[in-house]
Amino acid sequence: MPTPDSLLDSLLEVALLAAAETGRMLVSDRVADLGVDTKSTPTDVVTVMDTRAERLLVDLITATRPQDGFLGEEGADSAGTTGSSTRSTGPSTICTTCRAGRSASPPRSTG
Repeated sequence: MPTPDSLLDSLLEVALLAAAETGRMLVSDRVADLGVDTKSTPTDVVTVMDTRAERLLVDLITATRPQDGFLGEEGADSAGTTGSSTRSTGPSTICTTCRAGRSASPPRSTG
C-alpha cells in the first residue's frame, strides 16, 4: 500500500506530465476558428480547444489512474472507484474569471 507521501508524489507527477502535454497541444494544435460558444451565460464561454484540452487531460490521467473519477467543466464526468477525482477547468474559464477580477480556482485532485 502506498504511503501518503508516495501517493502525493505519484499524483503530482501525473498532473505535471498531463499539464505539460496539454499545454503543448494547446500551443501547437491551435485552430484558426476556435468555435467559441457559450454555456450558461454569455460570459461562460467554451471553445473547441477547451474541449480538446479536457479530453486530452482525461485520456492522459486515465492511462495512469484508470479508476479515478473526473468532474470536467466541458463534459468529462465519471464517478471512478478510488474516491479520488480530478476537476478540470478550461483555459477560457480561467481567462474570463481573471478578466472579471476574481481569483480562478486551479484544477485540483482530491482523495
